[in-house]
Amino acid sequence: MTISIEQLNDRKTKLAEDFNTVSKRIEDGEKEIETLKNNRNALAGAIQQVNLFLQELQPAEVASTGKTNSGSNKAEKGKAMPDAKQEALNIATS
Repeated sequence: MTISIEQLNDRKTKLAEDFNTVSKRIEDGEKEIETLKNNRNALAGAIQQVNLFLQELQPAEVASTGKTNSGSNKAEKGKAMPDAKQEALNIATS
């Protein structure tokens, strides 16, 4: 059995169409990822703003309990951040 030039050209056309379809899907996916990252950054900013408001509204609570709004001890502020928390921060700020 031999393959004709016409069959090869048909196959090439089909492969080119598939290539273009996949390329378009990749492009759309990259745009979606960028949108998701922007949304994540906006949410991180909103959380930061709410934390600021909480801090402004509850300064006496921090002084009396020794805990910050995040639940950490004031004494822990000078210590290094745990790896998991640092990774989450890196993701949120990337």
